[in-house]
Amino acid sequence: MRNKLPPILNSMLLLAIALLSGLPVRAASGIPGSSTLAYAGRLDPAAPQVDLALNAAASLGLDWVILEVDWAALPRSLEGQYDLTTLARRAERIRALGLYGALSITHAPQWAMLPDGPDPQAAADLVRQLVQLAPRTLLAVELFPAPNTLAGWGAPPSAAAYAALLRRVSAELQAAGLPAVPVVGGLALFTAPDSPADIPDTAFLQALYDARAAADMPIVGLAYPVLDPASDAPLDPQGTLRHYQDLRMIMLRNGHAEGVLWVTQLAWETGAPGEVQQQWLEQTYGLLRHQLYIGLVSFNGLTPSPRRPVAVVSEQGGLTPLFNLLGEVLGAYRSPHLANIAPAPLKTLSGKPWHKTR
Repeated sequence: MRNKLPPILNSMLLLAIALLSGLPVRAASGIPGSSTLAYAGRLDPAAPQVDLALNAAASLGLDWVILEVDWAALPRSLEGQYDLTTLARRAERIRALGLYGALSITHAPQWAMLPDGPDPQAAADLVRQLVQLAPRTLLAVELFPAPNTLAGWGAPPSAAAYAALLRRVSAELQAAGLPAVPVVGGLALFTAPDSPADIPDTAFLQALYDARAAADMPIVGLAYPVLDPASDAPLDPQGTLRHYQDLRMIMLRNGHAEGVLWVTQLAWETGAPGEVQQQWLEQTYGLLRHQLYIGLVSFNGLTPSPRRPVAVVSEQGGLTPLFNLLGEVLGAYRSPHLANIAPAPLKTLSGKPWHKTR
């Protein structure tokens, strides 16, 4: 008769096997299968302030960093090989800080464009190469933010073409044995289209289901416009922030209850007094935290840019008041399972080390 290990030794053995085999010990927060709301921030990996921004992200206790990848700007050899050195360094730093990384791919180059949008196979090849830089760290890929707009898709928006790209990317990731999951590029919420070709996010999402894309969209992204703390009240049942309910109803009507919703872009105007912004943020994050189908909320952004109304790092390479503001808000909602993650080095930070308050 075989001897049986005591339960505690059996658990330790399984943990050791998982570690040695490279399998994840716990599910990443925010992805399907996790019940924990994840907090994230977006950044430009080529920004000169990126190291400070990554340290700030870890010190705030964020779970994820979203790396914005401008496909058309990636250096590429005549043989078709990309120079991914900078992105590899960023992925390694994200891993060292104990964070997860997501890739947000924008702007397909002209050679990779078809009449109805980015070439699915070319996009899938790029995704595979990017995720392979750090397959246990880069666990999600946002495919072309605002694909329901001409600006985001690079061609007149087409749910059928986007569904084909999703299928190709999903198949490429599965064939390569990579655990990263696709994110339906943060659907743009707009009140007035910038182009006659733009499609409302709700109509585009329904068209994706009509194109039988549900199996390849485990995460649906929602990108809010820049909100105003003085007028966009989170507690208003008819307010702009409650738009996530509209997308969720479409998901449920199409039998996609297991799908997860990500708020991929959250930004706000900073003209209101600091106490007004803090109260607005507390209400906003508190509201989103209580929607169990929302897996992640990402503020925009970690690095400064003319495209970002807010940033935790200034153009001069220092911390802005937003660092302390977010620390106050997120510290109140910090998930206990991240308490043991090693904090970022704080030599370059002048704000409060919020990781100590979790």
